[in-house]
Parts: sequence; structure tokens; C-alpha cells
Amino acid sequence: MTTYLPPIISSIFNATDATADISHFINESLYTGQYTYNGTVTNWTEVCSYPGNPFHGVYLFVGCLLYPNVTRNILNGTLSVIQGNTNLTAVGFTSLDIASSIRSIYSTCLPTYCASDPGCAAANVCDVGNLLTSGYELSAQGVGNCYDTLCSGNVAVPNADLAGIGVCISRLLLDNRTDSC
Repeated sequence: MTTYLPPIISSIFNATDATADISHFINESLYTGQYTYNGTVTNWTEVCSYPGNPFHGVYLFVGCLLYPNVTRNILNGTLSVIQGNTNLTAVGFTSLDIASSIRSIYSTCLPTYCASDPGCAAANVCDVGNLLTSGYELSAQGVGNCYDTLCSGNVAVPNADLAGIGVCISRLLLDNRTDSC
């Protein structure tokens, strides 16, 4: 059974630097789940620090995708901490260690998952070279294209290494949670 997930909001990725739209994304997207209050994530560092969390839906996927570049831009002064009504450091865009981990998660998990499906693998859309910029930052456009390909309904079987029982058990142990996967 194939689960269809909505495509990533393309407006976030039309600009050269997707971080310019972080305020719109944070303030307009509603996500109800762990780590949220009134439909918004309260601590992106906490959410993105667990490797499985970005793959729990498009909202977390995009937020964690933008995390490394937003954090970098805040720390180097090219992105204002205040975006709209949101203080980005107050909602957790602060850790370069987590940013580095996220780059690794996306550039490892997505190509591995894609390689498990012949149609995706043949398209080369999820190759590491498409997911990272020449400066080894995550490419919002490249990752967005990969995600859309993987979640288009054409990938028939989930890779158990990414969506299997081992991932769920690890997540439960790491999160000290008792709910089901």
C-alpha cells in the first residue's frame, strides 16, 4: 500500500535562499503533534535532534530541512532573528551541531531510500550531488525535488531501514515515549 503525502510547498523553494520564507512557513503551517503549542513547533532544536522526526510529515520535513541554513544565517547576521511575529532563536534555531546532524540525515537517508526503488533510483533525483550545494549545505530545491519524487505515490514499498520496526523502537527509546509508532 502506497501512502501519498502532499508535495512540499513550492513557494518556499522558488527563491535562491529558502530561508527568506521561514517566517511565512512557520506562521502559516499548522502541525498538531508532539513539540507543538497552538499549531506551531515550540522548539525546532528539540524536534530536529531526533533523526526520525523530519520524516513524520511534510511540516517537520521542511522545518528541519531549513534548520541548518536558518541557524547559519541567524548566527552570521544575514537573517534577522525576528521574522514576522516570530523570534527564531526563541523557537530553537540555535544549534550548529544539530544543523550538521540534519545535513547528514537528509543526505544519507533520502538517497538510501530512493535507491530501494528502481524508478526513483533511475531518475537520479535523490543523488547526494542534487541534495547538497557546492558549499555542502542542504539544497532546498534538490531536497524538495527528491521528497516530491519519493512521495509521489510511485514508490511502492517503504525501506524497512527507514520506516521499519527498528526505527520505531529506536525512536521510542530515544524519546522515552510509550505511544505507538
